[in-house]
Order: sequence, then C-alpha cells, then structure tokens
Amino acid sequence: MEVATITPPATGEIVKHGHARSIAEKVKRLSPKHILFLETYLNNGFNRIEAYYNAGYKPKNRVNASQYASELLKLPQISSILAENIEEAVLILKNASPKAAAKVVATMDSTDPFIKGGTKLAAAKDILDRAGIVPPEQTRPDQVFNIQINFVDKK
Repeated sequence: MEVATITPPATGEIVKHGHARSIAEKVKRLSPKHILFLETYLNNGFNRIEAYYNAGYKPKNRVNASQYASELLKLPQISSILAENIEEAVLILKNASPKAAAKVVATMDSTDPFIKGGTKLAAAKDILDRAGIVPPEQTRPDQVFNIQINFVDKK
C-alpha cells in the first residue's frame, strides 16, 4: 500500500502538472499540524480522531477530538486538498478494478490444489453480489404486481 505524503515543494522546485501545483500551493498555507493531520487521515482509512491525536492536538476527551477533527475537515484549505486527493484515489481504484475482477474470476476458476473450495465459493459469491444477483432464498415471494389491461372496442 502506498503511503500519502503531503509536503510542499522545496524552494525553487518546479512543479510541472497543474493538479500537483495547486495541491502544493494549498499545502504551503497549512500549519505543520494540519499537514500531519491530513497525512494521517489519508493513510489510516479516514479515521479523523486518530489523525487529530497523531497531529499533536491534545483535546480533553474523544468527543472533543471528534468534534474538533470534524471542524478541521471543514476548513476550506483542508477540504479542497482532501477532495483533490480523494478524486485521485477514486481514479486509481477505477483503473485497478478490472484487474481485481479478473483476479476474483481466476480464483473462482482456479485448478490450483492449494486454493480450497471455500475460497472458490467465496469468489463466486463475490462476483454474484457485485453483479446484483440475489439468491432465491432472499427473494420476496409476497411481491405484488399490478397489471392494468385496457380493452379497446374496435367497431
């Protein structure tokens, strides 16, 4: 897993891409605590309380930490950096999803003796779940259908 690091460019460093330049310019305006908060938040699965403590803030309790961390996330300079990083993360995941789907199918179809039947079954179930196919035992037999029939009188 790649670790996100948010650091401003060194003095005189040229940033070639507009996206990277805008993030670097926004990061320059953040305090070291804000930068550490953002880095931890992006790397720990978006746990704002842990990120708040890790950044060096010392709230009275976890409730205050949660509240203050939420307020930090709403700051325009922080929320814009997060939005740009999350957009990039979503793009990476979208690009990797065909490869992940191929791995699941390969696991399901595998003839490798070390891949057990339960693993193959779990892979098959995962494929069906993602396709939106519901097992028969989960369908509702009490579903009501209304059909309207209009008779047309032909003369």
